Amino acid sequence: PKQHGPAPLRGLLYDTGGHADFRRLVASRVTSNPGDKVERIEVAFSDGAQDLDRILRVTTKDSGNSLLVSKRPSHHMATAYGLKEGQMVLKVNALEWPTFDGHQLLREFKTAMRPVFL
Repeated sequence: PKQHGPAPLRGLLYDTGGHADFRRLVASRVTSNPGDKVERIEVAFSDGAQDLDRILRVTTKDSGNSLLVSKRPSHHMATAYGLKEGQMVLKVNALEWPTFDGHQLLREFKTAMRPVFL
C-alpha cells in the first residue's frame, strides 16, 4: 500500500502536488492558493532544527498570545524551511492556535519528539 503523509522519523512531508503533477519529499510546502491574502506553509522539523526556538517569541495577551518567528532565521532555515521573520505559527503537531496559546505551542515544539510539524 502507498504511504500517505510524512516519511517516518525523517522530518519530511510527502507532497503530491496536483493530480497531473510530480511527487516529492520536501521539508516545507506552500498550502495556500495563489491570490490568497495570507501565505500558509507547512513545515516538518527534524533533529537539525532544535535551535529554532531561539527565534520564536510568544506575543502579549493584547496581541493574542500567538507564536511568531521574531528574528530573522539563518540562511539555512530560510532556504530549507521557508521561514521568514514575522510569520505566525498557527499549529504545532496537533495543537492549533487560538485553541492553544503561543506558550503551549512553544512548549510542544520544544518537547515533542522529532519530527515536529508546523
